[in-house]
This record gives sequence, C-alpha cells and structure tokens, in this order.
Amino acid sequence: MVSKEEVKHLAWLARIELDDKELEVYTKQIEPIINYFDILDKISLEDVQVSQRSVSYTKFRDDIAKELGDNTLSVVKNIKERFVKAPKMV
Repeated sequence: MVSKEEVKHLAWLARIELDDKELEVYTKQIEPIINYFDILDKISLEDVQVSQRSVSYTKFRDDIAKELGDNTLSVVKNIKERFVKAPKMV
C-alpha cells in the first residue's frame, strides 16, 4: 500500500502542491498504477526477438554545398545585402 507520505514525497519531487483532498485521491490512484508496473516487471522477454529497422539509415543524400543563383533571394521579403533578415529571437 502506498502511504500518504510517499505521495507527498512524489508531489514534492514533481514540484506539485497538493491539499488534503487531492492527497487522498492520488494516494488511491497511485496504488493500481504501481501494481500494474509490478505485473509488467514479471513479464519474461527471453523469447522476444529483436526487431529490425524497416528503413536503412544509410540512404541519405550527400550534403553538397551549392552556390545560390541571383534569383534565389528575389523571393525573400527582408534582405540586407546578401543575407536574409529574420526577426529577433529572444
């Protein structure tokens, strides 16, 4: 059984303030969750085969730098010299 003190400690770790009513509710709700983790912990995975990725990650294109044409920057609204002017990020 999960105690109220343990739930208070979990709430403190999560930086959540709980009143007495919430503490009572969460104490009752956490018990079945922990019991479910106990069930999952007992599952044997010895017979489970490791799955393979369906997509090979070696099929990326080469990263090749290319010169931009003169008309590339013509579609950009805010240009300062050869650079695109973007809004300030804070």
